[in-house]
Amino acid sequence: MGIINSLFSSNSSKNKKNSSVIGRINELEESLNRFRLLLTHLSTPVFAVEPNGSIFFYSEGASTFLGLPAEQVLGRLFSIVLPLEPKDQIKNTFLQFIERREIYKLEVTLKDKPVQLVLNPILEPETQRFLGGLVEMNDLTQEKKLQQKQVDFVSFVSHELRTPISIIKGYLDVVIKEATYMQPEHLEFIQRAYISNQRQEQTVEKLLDMSQIETGNVTVNVQKLNLDYIVREVQRTWEERAAKKGLQLLFVMPRFPIPPIRGDEDLVRSVFDNLIENAIKYTERGSITVQMWFDEGYVTISVKDTGPGISQELQSQLFAKFLRGERSLTETTQGAGLGLYLSKQFIQLMGGQMSLISEVGKGSEFRFSLPAFVENH
Repeated sequence: MGIINSLFSSNSSKNKKNSSVIGRINELEESLNRFRLLLTHLSTPVFAVEPNGSIFFYSEGASTFLGLPAEQVLGRLFSIVLPLEPKDQIKNTFLQFIERREIYKLEVTLKDKPVQLVLNPILEPETQRFLGGLVEMNDLTQEKKLQQKQVDFVSFVSHELRTPISIIKGYLDVVIKEATYMQPEHLEFIQRAYISNQRQEQTVEKLLDMSQIETGNVTVNVQKLNLDYIVREVQRTWEERAAKKGLQLLFVMPRFPIPPIRGDEDLVRSVFDNLIENAIKYTERGSITVQMWFDEGYVTISVKDTGPGISQELQSQLFAKFLRGERSLTETTQGAGLGLYLSKQFIQLMGGQMSLISEVGKGSEFRFSLPAFVENH
């Protein structure tokens, strides 16, 4: 009798345990269903995709934003089913996203409306296995309108400033050339005013260049260019400035002739001037070395200095508008923070690329590559 009772009590405890487990599973399923409903009813336009790009989650916000119900998109490839353009760019970006598993931002259009896609990788916490991506969609319409207003304002102000700055420059130039009766210290004041006026003129020109780039109105006169001639001109322009600061300006010419490049002479010269001017400005001792080489259809130009270097944190945003070097906050360097932004934009307009290699305490090296000129191009 005692054995039977013990068996019943054992079965009873097992049933209780099973009942407890089943209850826990039911609770988890209920919580999961609530979570799914919560996500699905999100007003934020987001969707999630499998590693192959098929949609497995689609919020109500996404349905409203895109004008497509969930039943028409779930289980289908997002790059095909969603009305976002250009399709090729979306596909290529998604392939890079799968390979690198990093956050990617891409600007696309939805029926002529600018939209930003933010692709976030979904990784399993323990194994870091790639499970797909969560894609956020942001309407950029208002942001673009604000940017356009800013560009228009900058363009208007720059044009208004250009004339008085030019007039002042002309008057100061006449005074410096003809006022031989002035005391040396007075003449020095006039010369300082002239240099300051020149800086303001350069700033205005850069602002105008920026507004033209933002509006797509830059005229690029791409032609066959001989770099030897441009390099000699650049060397003559900056040798004295470097020497006055006690720096060596070295131009290391390649052993074999460099082919001509495809580019706009004014824009290439502007990039050269900006990179060398920055190198002289931020380098206290040592040298600035300019080198060139040809590889795989591109000519690469390197401007390397022995300056303080640039931190990794700043490197990621160095080519943004109105950003200046770390030392510019504490030293008397001049500039509007547009030089590197414009330089990179100019190089890209000519079909090239610009990059930076730098380490704090070990100097910086800026490189830009432009396509070599091919006779049958």
